[in-house]
Amino acid sequence: MKALAALTGACGIAAAIVIGFGSDARAQGGCLPGDTPVTIPGTSYSPSQVTITVASTVCWTNEDVISHTVTSDSPGFDSGAIGPNETFRQQFTTAGSFPYHCSYPHNMGGTVVVTGSGPPPPPAAAASSSSATASSC
Repeated sequence: MKALAALTGACGIAAAIVIGFGSDARAQGGCLPGDTPVTIPGTSYSPSQVTITVASTVCWTNEDVISHTVTSDSPGFDSGAIGPNETFRQQFTTAGSFPYHCSYPHNMGGTVVVTGSGPPPPPAAAASSSSATASSC
């Protein structure tokens, strides 16, 4: 019984880690509204360059029959293997140019260009009126 309890506890801890930190690209569940889409129709990324604003997300979808990766040319992000019909999403939080490639020998490359500082903050008037409303509750 003690062994079963220890095994059950270990499984619970492992599940909490996966839920808290996420898992690999295959478990991401697809692109979301507002994502900038990039497809992998074969041995290329389409489009090979996208331009987004800070805090935006790019979503790659593998439409090929073999696995590919989306791997930053410098330390940053790596999708791991993205199988056929699987997706990988990456949010970009700083401006710059982020070249990437497929780590398999497919001679594929692309670039994400991130501009600006993202959406503007809400107006100050809205913030002060909401705090007044909150204090009257």
